[in-house]
Amino acid sequence: GFMVGFSGVICAKVMVTLQAAGASQAVAISSGIIAALLLGLLPGLVNGLLVAKLRVPPFIATFGMLGIAYGFAEIICNNVPIMGLPTSVGSIGHGYLVYWLPGKVFAFLQKPENLTRLELQNLVSIIPNVTVITAIVIGIF
Repeated sequence: GFMVGFSGVICAKVMVTLQAAGASQAVAISSGIIAALLLGLLPGLVNGLLVAKLRVPPFIATFGMLGIAYGFAEIICNNVPIMGLPTSVGSIGHGYLVYWLPGKVFAFLQKPENLTRLELQNLVSIIPNVTVITAIVIGIF
């Protein structure tokens, strides 16, 4: 959870800074996401090196990184909420797989109209059981 917060602060700060500099919303949003992903890798890499090379216990390394990431997040946002995000950010996560295809997220789960029940059963039988179980578990949660 602490890395999600740290990455979120990085993402928001990059978006606000680029939008204030005159960049388009698409550039600001995509740059913010890329920066958050790249900087989010850094603590994981440091934790991995601490555990693998320096033999630091994983719990200690992770707990220490929690404090470091939390501290950096507080410093970056000056302990106040980041305001002025691009307006299109509000559309992310509201049922859009791709921004310009609203409502098509689960279209691949619908039964094809031109297949009979027997044809569909034959197609489904070639899917491995692990894949089916994984899809069911993901659908439940």
